[in-house]
Amino acid sequence: MVLEHLTVEQGKQIFRHLESLGIPPLRLEHLTRVAENKVADNPPELPEMGQVELSPTTLRYLKVASDINTHFDISQIQSLAGIEVGYGGQTRVLDAVGIGNSYVMFDLDPVLKLTARYLECLVLNGRHDLITLDRTK
Repeated sequence: MVLEHLTVEQGKQIFRHLESLGIPPLRLEHLTRVAENKVADNPPELPEMGQVELSPTTLRYLKVASDINTHFDISQIQSLAGIEVGYGGQTRVLDAVGIGNSYVMFDLDPVLKLTARYLECLVLNGRHDLITLDRTK
């Protein structure tokens, strides 16, 4: 089971922040794909963004994508690596909004089994590799 760790109030704060930035140029089809990120049982929903309901955790993932878009030229980003990737939600959002096309995810083996199961249910634009930390020696 995947748990939602952000409160509705925290999600609303992130939503207001993204709204104030004009959230990077995300098109409605991106947000629609991001909304498919629901994995928790009955996650709390927040105000609609582009007519799409998003959970607080998914909004946090969008905030990370927005930060990457703000600080880097995303047209130059080909691959990204993540440590402690959990179920893979951040990778899902980055892929959905078109940041990178190759993702390497590092975590503990039991966690990566969850990540693999989640990502196998999706159609991703990019490729992904799951690596346990002991395999990097």
